[in-house]
Order: sequence, then C-alpha cells, then structure tokens
Amino acid sequence: MYQLIEILGQKALFSNSRISKSDIPEGMYRYDFREDGDNYFATLEKDVVVNYSGSIITTESIDLGESGYIELDKDSSPNFLGVDCPLQVYIDCWKGEFLC
Repeated sequence: MYQLIEILGQKALFSNSRISKSDIPEGMYRYDFREDGDNYFATLEKDVVVNYSGSIITTESIDLGESGYIELDKDSSPNFLGVDCPLQVYIDCWKGEFLC
C-alpha cells in the first residue's frame, strides 16, 4: 500500500520502502527522496543510496535539471493527502478508468 501525495504539481504514490525499477509499470516513473539529517526531505533524485527517505511513483516525468536533483523546501516538499492508495487504483485513475 502506498500513500497518496502531491509534489511539484502532480499526484504521486509514496513509500518509505525502496521501490524496485522492476515494480514500476511501463509509462510510469520512480524517484527517491534524500533526507537532510533532521528527517526532512532535502532533495528529489533518480536514485538515492545514502540518506534515503522514501520513493515515489509518478505518471509524468519530473525534470531534475542539469544537477540531477531538485532541492526541496517547505513550498516544494511533498504534501501527504492522508489517503492510502493501492498501485492498481492509481494506475486505473491514470488511465481514466476511475475519477480520482
């Protein structure tokens, strides 16, 4: 089960466990969060090894820029919507089979 969040203008699924690239359906994207040492999200990156703090699945790619990451602050950090969401429901919403 994943948590539904909003980040950088789109809804995404969050897990505090690593999500394998093989678990991502075709056409979807996976990104990792790095924490700053005080348990806050510091950056969004393609792959995080050290100071990993969670992964997300998105339906749209996120431009990480030339640096390969996005620094997060209080305005760009994820907004947890308080909803648990199975991956299949998220996929069905993405395909337009449900109104989400």
